[in-house]
Amino acid sequence: MNRGDICKVVSLHMKYRPVEEAFLSRFGPEFVTDFMTAHYESELGGCFVMELDGEVIGYLTCTSDHTNLSRRILTRIGWRFIPKFLLGRYKITYGSLFETIKMSVFSISYSTKSRFNNLTIQAGFTELVIAEDFQGRGLGARMMETGFKFFKSKGIKRIQSPIYSKNEPSYRLHEKLGFNKFAEIKTPTHRMIIFVKEIR
Repeated sequence: MNRGDICKVVSLHMKYRPVEEAFLSRFGPEFVTDFMTAHYESELGGCFVMELDGEVIGYLTCTSDHTNLSRRILTRIGWRFIPKFLLGRYKITYGSLFETIKMSVFSISYSTKSRFNNLTIQAGFTELVIAEDFQGRGLGARMMETGFKFFKSKGIKRIQSPIYSKNEPSYRLHEKLGFNKFAEIKTPTHRMIIFVKEIR
């Protein structure tokens, strides 16, 4: 992935990530752009895209250290949140303000503490999106295999991968690739399943 792909990744995120599970989408495309840029620029993050004839049709984000990456991103974009929100550049696009705040607090807590169910695995996948017209062709598995290589290059042997509980294709994909269900967590808006996998 290069810097020029960020806007294409943001478009895919806004189109295909369900807003009930992805709190980033609730604050609009500019917030997602700032978040993805900070993720891309951090050495703790991995960002990969799949292209077809120059068009980005999917992306994968992952991290070697979920807690510290999240803290760095929050430090970087946190100071500009209130000014941009007051100026209308960050704006709630789905749900109520109260619900969005609850989802945001949960997401930040999960990302920066990994405190649920004694989960201490810091490395893992954060997002996998394939454009609808290209789903069901094994592209998600290919993207995740790229992620496995990223983890291996950093000497990481165990990873986590949280998914939306109603995402049945993702559930099946994780099982196919050898992930094991570790826990199921209730968030303010949905249930989240945590998968774990040993990297060999």
